Amino acid sequence: MVATVTISDGFVSTEEWERALGAQARRARLNLDLAQEDVATLANVSLSAVKKLERGDGSTLKTFVRVVRALGKQDW
Repeated sequence: MVATVTISDGFVSTEEWERALGAQARRARLNLDLAQEDVATLANVSLSAVKKLERGDGSTLKTFVRVVRALGKQDW
């Protein structure tokens, strides 16, 4: 299980933030029983962009926002 990263966790690296946010996006997708392909279509991004986001591998902010919206997590 990946812990949720919060500001109170102190100084964590950018890479740790990316991995944690990607893991949260993956959990949200799986909770909705969606495939990565489904999220890519709903978010109007490429499948590779969704995969990079979930791996914490340097996603763009634009991709993150689109995926979060597609997952119905505007209050993230």
